[in-house]
Amino acid sequence: MALYGYNPELRFDIEDNINQGEVPAARDRILHLKELRDRLKEELLKSQERQAKYYNQRHQPKLFKRGNLVKLSTRNLRLKDRKLQPRWIGPFRVLQRIGSQAYRIALPEKYARLHNVFPIQAIEEFKPRDNQPLMPLPDLEDDEE
Repeated sequence: MALYGYNPELRFDIEDNINQGEVPAARDRILHLKELRDRLKEELLKSQERQAKYYNQRHQPKLFKRGNLVKLSTRNLRLKDRKLQPRWIGPFRVLQRIGSQAYRIALPEKYARLHNVFPIQAIEEFKPRDNQPLMPLPDLEDDEE
């Protein structure tokens, strides 16, 4: 598993009696590989449990209700003048939850070309700041180039 990414099958039958002409070291080698494989399987399960424990300690699932205001990441959007654009745009209103990992968002006409379903990694809760006006939404890059 550690080398190939899947569990290879060891289909060797280990017999107690060794016929003449066979190498006794082959039987020992197969037993050693079987023990090693069992130990690696145990270590892999331990490491997965350890990773899950630390992930679950700090993980807070993002849940948004219909009508909540969210901001959208510009990481995967093709914007004009990418360097000078903000990392997050919004606020946008949540319309619907799609499964457990995506949300449908109400986008303005300016972003009508975009698909309105985004994964939870691309949205965050919108927290307005006091006395700060909202920035205008950046323009999308033209496809005509």
